[in-house]
Amino acid sequence: MKAPQRREREIARTREDIVDAASRAFVEIGVHDATMQDIAAEAGYTAASLYTYFRSKQEIVEAVLDQLTAEFLQVFEQPLPSNLTFPQRFEILLVRQLELVEKRRAVDAHLSLGGGRERPLPG
Repeated sequence: MKAPQRREREIARTREDIVDAASRAFVEIGVHDATMQDIAAEAGYTAASLYTYFRSKQEIVEAVLDQLTAEFLQVFEQPLPSNLTFPQRFEILLVRQLELVEKRRAVDAHLSLGGGRERPLPG
């Protein structure tokens, strides 16, 4: 593998790590209240180093939204049996979406219960 390709993959992985860390920070602190320092601490970087990969917090927020959108759309890309009726296919898609929501909720609950700056779980 050539050095530029390897470097591009390293950059992509680092950006993904930062986006994942930002997601956790946003859950724990809130999107509005989370700072670049909070995101950097969650990711294990300095705030200044984040600017190597993202121009601003807003760009990180947009990357998190892009990640969530991609996860949502992947549900529709998974194959469905062709012999199902529309209601059956709709039900499968709905269940898959709910599973995704529950997966996210489990992460939120884990983070909320895991120390640090806790926030109450929704009733």
